[in-house]
Amino acid sequence: MKYKSSKFIAALCGMGFALTQLQGQTVANGDLILFFQKPGDNNTVYVNLGKAATLFRGAASGPSAAQQRLNFININTTLNNAFSPSNPGGWASDPDLFAGLAGVFSNIDSPTIVDGDQYRTLYASKARNSVGTVGSSGSTQWNLDSAGSLTNGATNMLALTTNFAFRLPGQNQGVVSVVDSVIDNQNPTSLTGVQGQAFGQFNGGVQQRGSASTIGTFGDAGVVEFALDLQRLVPDGTVDLGEVEGPRRKGTYEGTVTVATNGNVSFITQGVAGATVCVDNITTTAGTNANTKKVTIAFTATGNVDVYSSTDLQTWGAAISTNVAASPFILDNIADDKRFFVLVPAGQPYPPTP
Repeated sequence: MKYKSSKFIAALCGMGFALTQLQGQTVANGDLILFFQKPGDNNTVYVNLGKAATLFRGAASGPSAAQQRLNFININTTLNNAFSPSNPGGWASDPDLFAGLAGVFSNIDSPTIVDGDQYRTLYASKARNSVGTVGSSGSTQWNLDSAGSLTNGATNMLALTTNFAFRLPGQNQGVVSVVDSVIDNQNPTSLTGVQGQAFGQFNGGVQQRGSASTIGTFGDAGVVEFALDLQRLVPDGTVDLGEVEGPRRKGTYEGTVTVATNGNVSFITQGVAGATVCVDNITTTAGTNANTKKVTIAFTATGNVDVYSSTDLQTWGAAISTNVAASPFILDNIADDKRFFVLVPAGQPYPPTP
């Protein structure tokens, strides 16, 4: 078995969450896509942030559900490769760069639930052009007027995912020429910065326009260039078995995805009072035994932590290590293709008790 270097790193504070994808990342339906375009430019950028329902919503709808994830992916090189030739000052100082978010699992009208979401549950961004109150929405609520709006929006969002997977197979970020991209098609934007209807349904667009300066310091994410409020829209008001409830076709604020001046991407939402755990970084190296990996998780915490592990984000079982008093936590000789880790304050169960 051969292992590639870690392709995806995630960190949450409040409940420390670390995810390592030991093989190439494959874009799939339900993933949240961060995208960039510059009207009149030759390039666009696709970034896969991971599964929307499990990483950006949590066990309930709303901003207190999922906890913040700091610096979980860096896109600085990709953005500079795409846009710096037309702006020598770099992407961060470009006032004509646009960024947005979109994600959906399916466009089929079905009561089937996947990770707590109905098939046509949409995730879409709304521009947040000032810091405002970190942890609270800084934008107005999306409101779609019909079931057909969700179906059409889902169809157009899936085109984004499909094109990403086709153009950048096995990658979690990359540059796609505007000729081959669907970002500009699904998010029409004029050279003057006026946005048309995004994904055929969101009037005024889902993107935020960059600037020559920064938005400011956005909590633990630091100084940021973009701050995109993430909203979730469910198809209907009927709660199916296993579904996380939400208002019918109205956006619920789940948190804010930020892009810092150095290209670090973070997800900021309301924190949790009491003991906290923050995963600072996770690295993978060769294990002691042949064809295995060693994972090292660096963290900071207000007390001892327990470590939980899963290979599928569904089955967790008992903690694999309890009362870990000091960073880093190291697990050697991992033979799985992928492994997920959660760090919680000692004595706190995972998954949380309902």
